[in-house]
Parts: sequence; structure tokens; C-alpha cells
Amino acid sequence: REAQQAWFSATKAFYLAFAHAVPNHLQLYGENMQAVHSIEYDSPVAPFYLFAVRNGDTGSWLPWPEVQGVAARYGIPLVPVYVFSDSKLEQMLF
Repeated sequence: REAQQAWFSATKAFYLAFAHAVPNHLQLYGENMQAVHSIEYDSPVAPFYLFAVRNGDTGSWLPWPEVQGVAARYGIPLVPVYVFSDSKLEQMLF
């Protein structure tokens, strides 16, 4: 379903620059940088940051290296990635 809110217009315009090249079965998921987020981003370089890609034909999510490939192919910035050890993650959760 297409977003109709005015604050989504920059993301839609950004997507139009490469939409013709994205296969119809790929669904792009990401952050609309026009909105306020609980995660702080340093000076966004685009109105949309990619964090996941789904194959609509199979319902499967692409592995991270393939998401990185999609981002590189279409010039989409990726969300920041933070890597935590299991012990650090446990400390954060419990």
C-alpha cells in the first residue's frame, strides 16, 4: 500500500530515480529519514536508508550480504550496523 503522507514525498522522489531498475519481486524496507527516530543518525545523506529486502515471490528475506548488494546496486545508503558479542547483548537485555 502506497504511503500518502506529505512527509513521505522525499522518499518517494528518491525511489523514482532507480525504481525502474528494481525487479518487481523485490520489496525494499528501510527508514524514512524525514521522520523523527529514537535512533539518532548523523546528517542523513538521503531520505531513505535500507535495512532489509524481501523477495515477494517467495516471501523470504534476503541475507545481509545480498541486502548490501542491493544497496550498492541502486545507490541506497544502509542503516548503521552495530555488532555486539553475545555477552554484551545479554547485558543489554537482562
